[in-house]
Amino acid sequence: TDAVGTMAELLDEWLDLSRIGRIVNKREKLELGELAYEVVETLGPHAAEKKLDIEIEPDMPVVYGDMYRLKLVLKNLIENALKFSGDDTSVRVKIGSRKEQGDIVFYLQDDGIGIDPDYKERVFGLFERLDPKIQGTGVGLSLVQLIIENHGGRIWVESEGLDCGSRFCFTLPDCDIGEPNRS
Repeated sequence: TDAVGTMAELLDEWLDLSRIGRIVNKREKLELGELAYEVVETLGPHAAEKKLDIEIEPDMPVVYGDMYRLKLVLKNLIENALKFSGDDTSVRVKIGSRKEQGDIVFYLQDDGIGIDPDYKERVFGLFERLDPKIQGTGVGLSLVQLIIENHGGRIWVESEGLDCGSRFCFTLPDCDIGEPNRS
């Protein structure tokens, strides 16, 4: 049953990966914080079991993008935070943004197991997995990277090492870098 579930998950992720760039969804103005709240509502029992404590920065900048795919980015990053939380009984995640060299950098920061500095460059590789004992297909972060790059942005991970948590950062070029959305 577990193998069938993993295969189904892998096929779904592989299909999503193959659609990026081929199937173009309508792009629209979106507030990433609102998308994050919508994603959190769909996480279900795993988030409750891990006692997800999520802080989403209010009034995040508006982006112009594909709502479905940007939700997929947030969902994958939050699920990774849950997955790589170690034995912690609660997971703390912060989603926010910062200005950096004229760009808006969005980030998802967790207090999980962290990433060995030698692994930070490989983490977005297809089928790369930090820990083979942790359930997953190794496709999620490749999918996230492809979506961000398809939007004209870039993505990277910051971590001081094991047991120090991680911060996944990405840019999206079509951002309102003026005042936050207050509508």
